[in-house]
Amino acid sequence: MRVFISSVRIGLEQERDSLKGLILALGHEPVMFEDFTAQPVPSRQACLESVRTCDVYLLLLGDRYGYEFPETGLSPTAEEHVAARTAGIPRLVMRESGGTPEPKQQELIEEIRSYRDGVFYSEFSDVVDLQAKVAAAIRQAERAPESLTFAPLPSDVLVSWRWDWPAEQQGQADHAVLELHVVPDTPQPLPSRVLRELPQRLAAELRNVGGVGPSASVPADNDTVAAWAHVIEALHRRAYDEARDGAVLGCRVAASAQTSVWGTLPGDGMGSILDPAEVTERLAGFLRIAGAAMPGDARQLALAVALSPLNSVTEGRVTGVPRSRAGGFSFGRERIAVPPDEVVSRAALSNGARDAARILTEALLTAYRGDDRGTF
Repeated sequence: MRVFISSVRIGLEQERDSLKGLILALGHEPVMFEDFTAQPVPSRQACLESVRTCDVYLLLLGDRYGYEFPETGLSPTAEEHVAARTAGIPRLVMRESGGTPEPKQQELIEEIRSYRDGVFYSEFSDVVDLQAKVAAAIRQAERAPESLTFAPLPSDVLVSWRWDWPAEQQGQADHAVLELHVVPDTPQPLPSRVLRELPQRLAAELRNVGGVGPSASVPADNDTVAAWAHVIEALHRRAYDEARDGAVLGCRVAASAQTSVWGTLPGDGMGSILDPAEVTERLAGFLRIAGAAMPGDARQLALAVALSPLNSVTEGRVTGVPRSRAGGFSFGRERIAVPPDEVVSRAALSNGARDAARILTEALLTAYRGDDRGTF
């Protein structure tokens, strides 16, 4: 396994240095920013990309928060934690005991401790204590079984599709919208208090897990039926034929606990591009956002996907270069929707997100290519 060691260095020098040898002795590969060689990308980008390629993320929390990037207000360690959480990588957190954390560091500690699907952390008193606890945690990670499981749908699950919501909950979209819905297999009605508390949390998760940048506005609100947050990007004058990336547009939690995430597909002046590989990664990201936002503790979940409108969507490959021609538009069909036909474990919203997204993508493409099931 590749184990990424994340922490500030000042104040934790001995601890970091001791863990490199320990992880090697356990038969795994330690990944630390100190060992990065010259790379053609900034060190910040290299660190975040390395986090996403690791199997385990090991975070050491001392008293110091570290340098804050002005554009995000986060330290390198905090950004690495967000990257690991977004990628669904198992996180092992160790906190130094007996100190007085800086205010921002205390906020980070509280965030990790209070995050609903987060991790429990262990406290360590010295280097020897840390090594023993890290060794035990790594051994446990080695034994962790694959946790993405499937089961028959126990009964019909009612999905509330985006086009059925009130206009103020749908947000704005100029291009084809991909939507994901996560529904508990048994009803889990939310009290009005929870709905009132959700809007700001949804906005925060869109930024932290969805990667929404600081230039975007994320208004959030609720009523008696749902809580929601939308993404409004800063205006950017774009040439007609310029390639565009897909983007996360919003997150909604209904009173039934159905949690929905939606966004646009990439495309260009010819329309939106339905690229199987890109859709899989996009849906995996949507699943992780839903995992961060979804209240309650339902362990079995039904997943549904939809795409609309179809009149400017073609299947193809995203290259980042605008196309000169496109064909195969789905005229005569307004949208496709694939309702659930089985339930999955909650791992679909974290470490199993990519596998679950791959299955959803296959079902969506089957419907898009002409199967009557799921076509409206």
